[in-house]
Amino acid sequence: MVNSLVLCCLSLFYMSYSEMLARRDLALMQGRWEPIFIEGALRREDRGRLYSSHFVIKGEKWILLTLDETGKYVEYPKRLRLRLHPLRQPKAIDLFDPDDPKWIGPGIYDLGQYVLVIKHNPEGPGGRPKDFSPIDNSCILTVLRRLK
Repeated sequence: MVNSLVLCCLSLFYMSYSEMLARRDLALMQGRWEPIFIEGALRREDRGRLYSSHFVIKGEKWILLTLDETGKYVEYPKRLRLRLHPLRQPKAIDLFDPDDPKWIGPGIYDLGQYVLVIKHNPEGPGGRPKDFSPIDNSCILTVLRRLK
């Protein structure tokens, strides 16, 4: 009985600590980011388009801004959401489409004051990347710099 109570308390502490760290990291990610490196499972034309794009993290939303014909940034119609798991090593992130609950892009992330590194598997079923090595062609490695 006592062991069950202790395990229950530890479990609640772990979940609340994980949620607190996720909220902290998500708050630090807020804002506009520009890509400085993109490599992996992308077509050449997508890579070029992404290099000229900006990424905005607003709440849990991952918004892509692309350049239109006039040179203005416009919002790409598909929005993704973020779910963070900061206690995993390396820190884990899930990119998911709220309109398609079956699609999840499992990934990992590293967050600095001005740099955000995300490596994710856009196909989902291949699993979460283990490290930030750019060699894995089934994943996309993205390095973003915070815009001021």
